[in-house]
Amino acid sequence: MFAAEDFAEFYRGHRRTVWRFVRRRVDADGACAEVFELAYRKLDPSHPNPAGWLILTATHILQATARRRRRDAQALRDHAILHTPADWQDPRLEQLAEAWQRLPHRHQQVLQLLIWDQLSAADAAVVLRCSEQSVWKRASRARQALRDVWPTDTDDTSKGGRSWDTIPTP
Repeated sequence: MFAAEDFAEFYRGHRRTVWRFVRRRVDADGACAEVFELAYRKLDPSHPNPAGWLILTATHILQATARRRRRDAQALRDHAILHTPADWQDPRLEQLAEAWQRLPHRHQQVLQLLIWDQLSAADAAVVLRCSEQSVWKRASRARQALRDVWPTDTDDTSKGGRSWDTIPTP
C-alpha cells in the first residue's frame, strides 16, 4: 500500500496516461478516479510496470461499465479519429476509417495502445497479458494487416514501408 505522499507523486506521474486511455471510451474523470482508488488500495508501490497495471485496471473498469450499460463493441472505438468533422473531410481519413473497421479487434487493440495511448511495449504487454516481444510481433502483424486493407499512394514498396508507419521497432 502507498504512503499518502508517495501516492500523490505516483498519481501526478500516471494520471495523464490513464485519462488519455479512458477518455475515448467513457467519462474519463470517473473512470480515472476509480482506477486510482484501486491503485491506492491494491497496487504494490514497487510494481515494475505501474502504467501497465493502471491501464489493465482501467480496462477491467471499462469492461464492467460496458456490461452494466449494455454497450456493444463499437462503444470502444475512437470517435475522434474515425469521425471527422463535417467542415474538414479528408478522403484518406475516410479510407482509413473503413480500413480500421475491417481490422480484427486484436490488431486494433495493439495499435491503439502503442500509437494513440502512447504506451511503451512493456506497459502494453501488461495490458495484453503477453511478453514485450509478443507486443512487437503483434504490432508488426497489425501494421501489415492495415497495409493490406488500406493501400495508399504514399506506399514505398522498394523500402518495405510507408510514411505513416510510426511505431518504433525494438
